[in-house]
Amino acid sequence: MLDHSEVASFVQSIPDLTAEEQKFIISYLYQSDKDGDGVLSYDEFKAIIASFGQKQAKVTVAKSVPQASSRPP
Repeated sequence: MLDHSEVASFVQSIPDLTAEEQKFIISYLYQSDKDGDGVLSYDEFKAIIASFGQKQAKVTVAKSVPQASSRPP
């Protein structure tokens, strides 16, 4: 099991990452905590590593755009 300090140490050991990139990776890792116990089990961590390099589903992010009104203001 990897607790928060071990996850943070692992991510900080990756060279040339900005603080923002480190936070993103830590957040991604914790989103992969399937049972929500706050630690990453060996199986959860192994699944994360195995998923790297696989094609991910294409995701479209919709921006919030005000709808145009057909009535004049």
